[in-house]
Formats: sequence, structure tokens, C-alpha cells
Amino acid sequence: MALFSTTATKVNDRKCFPEIASLVGKLIIFDLGYWGYGLLMAIDTVNGFFLSRVKTNAAFIIKKVNKGMSPRYVGKKFSSLKFNRKRGKIIEFVGEVTHKGESAMFRVIGCWNPSEKHFHWYITNLTVSATIIYSLYRIRWQIELIFKSCKQSFNLDQKLASNNDNIIESLVICSIIA
Repeated sequence: MALFSTTATKVNDRKCFPEIASLVGKLIIFDLGYWGYGLLMAIDTVNGFFLSRVKTNAAFIIKKVNKGMSPRYVGKKFSSLKFNRKRGKIIEFVGEVTHKGESAMFRVIGCWNPSEKHFHWYITNLTVSATIIYSLYRIRWQIELIFKSCKQSFNLDQKLASNNDNIIESLVICSIIA
């Protein structure tokens, strides 16, 4: 399996996503907005794992409250609710998502961000403690910052003039040497 691959500059990340069957037992940590419910359901079906931020207008129904909110919210649409920090730093519930007539249940976890004064919301099928979710997602962000720094340091943030893997690899090596 390749560690990386090159694509045309206008190719959407979703078109480069690995085959679902190859995700058995693997954890995919998505950036906000790079997934759909069908993709999450497919990963779950093959016993893969996922974690992503969700938008506050996400379309799912609260099916079971696990922590940090009243059970009276069961049956309500997530997007119709306003969450203020009243009971703690973490809210956790099971949300039902629907895609093309099929539905699935996934954990939804809200972690209070004191500097922004609102919750950051995550969706996952992991069974780890809710307190670990924020830290796990933060690792993805740190990796993204490393890539961004490397692109700037090696002057790779410019558009490369080729889609040829050999030319791109040579340019990267030359930038590292320089």
C-alpha cells in the first residue's frame, strides 16, 4: 500500500478515499465536512471506525441521552436545539442518522470549548470514553498543522506543474535538500 499518491489539483478528496473493504479495524478521523452519512454507515458496516466533527445543523434525531442533558430531548432534532454549558463540559447522546432510506445509530459527543464559549460536536462509532474523543480529534489537527508547515518550509504550497509522481517526488527531495 502506498504511503501517498498524487492526484490532479482539482480532484476532490472524497474521490481519493480508500476502498471501504480495506477499512476493517482502521480508524478514520475526518475533517469537518468531508463525509456523508452513507460513508459513515459503510465504514461501520465493515467494522471500521470513524471520528469527525459535525456541524451544528447536522440532521439526526436524539434517540438516547447518555450524559450532560435532560432525557426530554429524546426524539428531538439535533439541529433545532441550543446548547449552553449548564451541566458540565461533556454532552453525550446516541443520534439516529438516515441515508437513502436506511438508518443507523452513532454516538454524538459535545465537548465544551471555554475560549469559544460553545460546544464542539463529534460523531463516532468508537466505544472509548467521551473524554478521550476531543484528544483523539486534536491529534488529527496536529498532523494537519505538520503537513501545512512542511508545505510552507519546503515551498510546496505553490501549485506543482506536474501530476507525474516521479517529477513531484524529485521536486520534494530537491526542496528538502535546499
